[in-house]
Amino acid sequence: MIFLEKRIKNVKLTKTEKKIGEYILNNLSHVCFLTLAQLAKELDVSDTSVIRFARKLDYSGFNDLQSDIRSNLVDDMENKVNSVIPVEKLGNIELVEYDHIANITLEKTINNIKQSLNKNNIDKCNQAADIIINSNKKYVAGFRGCKGQVELFSLILSHILENVVKTTEADASTIEKLIDIKEDDCVIIFSFSRYAKMAITAAEMAKKYKAKLIVFTDKITSPVANEADIVITVSTDSVSFYNSYTASEFLCEILLNIISKKVGRGNEDRLKTLDYYISQDGMY
Repeated sequence: MIFLEKRIKNVKLTKTEKKIGEYILNNLSHVCFLTLAQLAKELDVSDTSVIRFARKLDYSGFNDLQSDIRSNLVDDMENKVNSVIPVEKLGNIELVEYDHIANITLEKTINNIKQSLNKNNIDKCNQAADIIINSNKKYVAGFRGCKGQVELFSLILSHILENVVKTTEADASTIEKLIDIKEDDCVIIFSFSRYAKMAITAAEMAKKYKAKLIVFTDKITSPVANEADIVITVSTDSVSFYNSYTASEFLCEILLNIISKKVGRGNEDRLKTLDYYISQDGMY
């Protein structure tokens, strides 16, 4: 962000402070969720070094720096989100030669996955897994472009755990399902720019009924992330006009693998029963 780059350029930093500054600039969304101790641990520096860095930039401390980053991210989102429409990104593909489409798509996909991994540490995924496992009902919601992610995630999750409720229609049927949310449930929402109004409504209902809320989205400032217990931010950069959801699917697979490992053989009977009936009808 320009506001932070200018502050960094205007002060003389030590080698350690340059390392801190470079990391923060490259991971703004991630840094918003870290405590001082967590950031220091990720960078393998002392808490004091981070505080000293923040004060050199004329902040009272790390919390003040973090607050300014959040504020600027929100402003940036409000200024840009409404203008990012598919037709405005359509020209991107025109710049790519046919022979290069495969390689550029691969590069974009790898970059999205790497960025998404950098934004979400294993502790966050473990926390999300624990919330899902310990919840009574698990509501999984997503609409339009996110529908496929909901279908696959909820299908595999239902093979591991009971009481998985899927909703993908942006109509009254979703409200009718979510109206039964209880405090011991969790709601998992997939929503990316431009955020479906129904996804925002689902997030609001989750918090109203005091259920745990886990969100897969592209920015921490997205409207579905407000007051979420866990926000998993995913890079969705694409060669063409649409969002790429490969990185989101990758993180879903990581989360499902963690849940499966934590459950262990606890779902063995469930899988055997599912396989028996599916085999009877040849629904592989």
